[in-house]
Amino acid sequence: MKPFHDLSDGARFRRLRRLADQAVVAFGLGSARLRPLVCWENATWRVSCAQGELLLRVHRVGYRSREEVLAELRWLEHLRRCGLPVAQPYRLPDGTAVVEADAPGVPGPRLCTLLTWVHGRIHRRPTLPAVERIGRLFAQLHNAAESAPSIGPRPAFDDTGWFRPAIPSGVPGVDAALSSADRHLIGEMQHAAHGLFARLDRSPASWGHIHADLHFFNVVHTPSGVVPIDFDDMGTGPFLYDLAIPYIRCSRLADPAKAWARLLKGYRSLRPLTDAQEADVRALAVLQMPGVLRYIASRWPDPEVVSLLPRVLDDIRRVWPRWCAQHPWPFVSAS
Repeated sequence: MKPFHDLSDGARFRRLRRLADQAVVAFGLGSARLRPLVCWENATWRVSCAQGELLLRVHRVGYRSREEVLAELRWLEHLRRCGLPVAQPYRLPDGTAVVEADAPGVPGPRLCTLLTWVHGRIHRRPTLPAVERIGRLFAQLHNAAESAPSIGPRPAFDDTGWFRPAIPSGVPGVDAALSSADRHLIGEMQHAAHGLFARLDRSPASWGHIHADLHFFNVVHTPSGVVPIDFDDMGTGPFLYDLAIPYIRCSRLADPAKAWARLLKGYRSLRPLTDAQEADVRALAVLQMPGVLRYIASRWPDPEVVSLLPRVLDDIRRVWPRWCAQHPWPFVSAS
């Protein structure tokens, strides 16, 4: 049998469908129609059944523990109590929200969860008014985080976690791709990250649970507003880091400066953000880049992430010197 990580997305879905069917039975959904969506960190299906429209996630083995998954689900329930229209975990009558499934040819067993479906559309290049609404969304999330209860373990987005030294990775395929110049450059970035985190405010007003990956693809636009999705990477860290991801995404829009200004306008309508904090957001966007190398190493030799390595290294080689030269938009490709 061909190794799972060597399969195409379609072949992976076919193998994982057995686990998806097991999960449907375990959750007591009865007759259900499953439509495959994405196979990346998790394999996901849109489920149509008597209980309504749901999102089924078959979680990647080794990526999140059961306790980490449960913490994510508790966080979604907290956000709903705070008035945010986020997806909610589907629970069995006894409160169970995570089931396990296994199948031949699939690394496992796999954790499986169900979430309520969020109806709307995803805009890869949102309009300026939509970007402003996304800025307000970030502020709402951070307001909710200030009153957060204890939810359980989640990854750390600081210099002990995502920003900690990533090189050498211990994966020969990753480490061999790095030249001595690359290693020196990444060392400079890690030194700068350590200095930044040494001075960042860690009070509840500035530090807590964050989405950590709220780019434009993870926002659903609905008639009643914008809704965040995909909290699989959520963790603890500076609220400012949440804004670093859309700062990078704004770099890819037609007018980055105007889009970024509208996003900050939305955020500042609900929460304060000083010019110095905005500068820290931009620094975090740059300094998180070596963390992607650790992520690639964690999934090696999956062909999907192996193919990312040259692009990530090219980005680091291009962006860091531009940042050091105080370019306001280091992620924008030089013309």
